[in-house]
Amino acid sequence: MNFDPEEDPRTPEQKKAYEKEQDARRRANAEKQQYARFKGVLGDDAPKNLGAFRRMKRQNTVKFQEMQSEYRSLAQRISGGG
Repeated sequence: MNFDPEEDPRTPEQKKAYEKEQDARRRANAEKQQYARFKGVLGDDAPKNLGAFRRMKRQNTVKFQEMQSEYRSLAQRISGGG
């Protein structure tokens, strides 16, 4: 069997499953990056670990909203925006 880089031999179901997996990985990576930014700005005021951050974010808790507001305020101040 010859390899043809122009042809995708996967079934539509396999393509859909791959896209779903990649989408989940993109979201997870974005959350990791966001947590790192929050931790960098807020320090000890940020959640202790990524799992706690994800739970707060996904549940959109009041504490998360307050932390997000504090992050934005401090990040703006750090970047010289006010």
